[in-house]
Amino acid sequence: MKYLFLFTIGPVQSFIAQARKTKDLFAGSMILSELIGDALKETQSVFKEVGSAQFIFPAFDGTDTKEALPNRFLVEVDLREEVDLRTYGNRIEQFVRTSWAKMGDEALERNVKGRLSDDFHTRFNDQMNGHLEVYWIFQPIGDDGYAEAYKAVERNLGSVKNLRPFVQISQAGFPENHRKCSVSGTRDAVFFREKDKPAFAYEDAAKIEEKSGYELNIGEGLSAPVFTKRFFKEKAKFHSTAEIAVEPWKEKVKKCKEGSRLLESFSIQTGSSKDGQLYFIDNWSEAYLKKHELKSLAIAKEKTKEILKSLYGSFGKPAPYYALVSFDGDKMGEWLNGISKGVKEDQLMSYHQKLSALFSKFAGYAKEYVDQGRGKTVYAGGDDFLGFLHVNTLLETMEHLRVEFNSMVADPIKSDYGIGGKDRLSFSVGIIIAHYKMPLNSVVQQAKEVEKVAKKKGGRDAFAIRVIKHSGEINEMYAKWEFDPDSKSCKAIARMNYIIHSLKEKRFSNKYISSITQTFQEVFGREGYSFDKSNSELGEAKKWLPMELGRLVRRSKQVGTSESQIEEMVHCIQETFTQSKKVNADSFSIFNYIYGLHAMDFISRYV
Repeated sequence: MKYLFLFTIGPVQSFIAQARKTKDLFAGSMILSELIGDALKETQSVFKEVGSAQFIFPAFDGTDTKEALPNRFLVEVDLREEVDLRTYGNRIEQFVRTSWAKMGDEALERNVKGRLSDDFHTRFNDQMNGHLEVYWIFQPIGDDGYAEAYKAVERNLGSVKNLRPFVQISQAGFPENHRKCSVSGTRDAVFFREKDKPAFAYEDAAKIEEKSGYELNIGEGLSAPVFTKRFFKEKAKFHSTAEIAVEPWKEKVKKCKEGSRLLESFSIQTGSSKDGQLYFIDNWSEAYLKKHELKSLAIAKEKTKEILKSLYGSFGKPAPYYALVSFDGDKMGEWLNGISKGVKEDQLMSYHQKLSALFSKFAGYAKEYVDQGRGKTVYAGGDDFLGFLHVNTLLETMEHLRVEFNSMVADPIKSDYGIGGKDRLSFSVGIIIAHYKMPLNSVVQQAKEVEKVAKKKGGRDAFAIRVIKHSGEINEMYAKWEFDPDSKSCKAIARMNYIIHSLKEKRFSNKYISSITQTFQEVFGREGYSFDKSNSELGEAKKWLPMELGRLVRRSKQVGTSESQIEEMVHCIQETFTQSKKVNADSFSIFNYIYGLHAMDFISRYV
């Protein structure tokens, strides 16, 4: 007898996104991936006793993989005899819950010394047990075959999740007015790092000793699940947002012999501290050093500031901005259905396995490509990606991944399963460019929001960029990739790069962007930027706006700019306007075009 076994764990978004440090973000992703890895191995092991298990999603051969694993898996189970399926499902679920509890216990053992009360252990275990959500379901593969069973197992798991059973944490004997976790804001904080027990803390709350150093800030209080993330294994170390922002500048400095010498002097002065914020001279204040427990650096403060001034004088200041990128596949429900794309029912299972293998290969490639000096991957698995990128190589990195996605996933699945027409797998990406001091949980949340903007307003196979300046000003744009399979390039990115580098190299004054903005305001008014397709005013504007855009660009040219460079710039500006009208033709917004120009101007300062 054959069954489909669908298994999923959570929560995903809230567990990963609840992060004050990049380490929280990375560890949350690692923990979920490791738990699913444990579940996959246990599934393979337990069904060997009574038959076999064939993995469909994700591609899994029983060994550890370099790419992250998604939070769910689908297996075809072939049984030699009838068994109580609940027993096997419960065994796998219990195995995962035990792994999660063990992660908590190990973090506790490594970082908290001394005997903890029984009440503390009760609260700790209750929080750990109540955090993890596990759902699984078996679906018989009947005479209708795999395709019908697949539809049923997805539908039935949705019904099970809608019930959302939960574990009630007992508060018996524990007053409810306790301090909450600084990161999640929901569960009570049971860990602190302060000299004296903070107000509203549990009497027997665990105190994190100073030796744990920078892992827990003074004043922070953590619940058990967040503590487990923060102190999860040594390999979960991750660069801070400041370190990610400053990395391109350091690479540039290292290419010069004198720069390398100055950087070495800086490292000697800062000792063992890896705080990326110290590369920004404004942070060398008494208040900052005291807050971050770096008072020992105050002795050589003036000398270190002189080194930084020398570096700034030769190489400029480091960029204080980084990019957080989030993307996933478009219309994955339709692509997983397969039948609507022309895949035959008797091929659906092999189609799913092929698709899973292609996604896995691409995820591994994307992680390796980004981690080679272009940023740092948080998560790359299935069709999902979350990672930090350097602003100076942001656009070329994203274009490269979009092109490789087509070569590694979209084209092979089309050719192998005879999917005709223009239907092609694609992905949409949300990009946040933020200052390193901006709260990380807000950046993560907004990256997901902007990804939805790319899919909804951009119409999928698109990207959206939200620039959040330290001043609070926000510029947001969305556009289609305009991917060209013949030239293996994205026309929209090529135009943006030309505009950005023309501004960077001072071929044109950026005042033309202000002039364009002012022109639109004079013509349409400050509130008149949005049009629907029936608006006759827009119809008239379409006729003369491109010519006006060209005139303003030509007027902003700088001395030495060639005629061909002027014509290319005019083409890029006009074509970007034309394409922006096509992206959301039913409700075109000039805001999207204007903010796009301002975003390019901002990026040009950091390439």
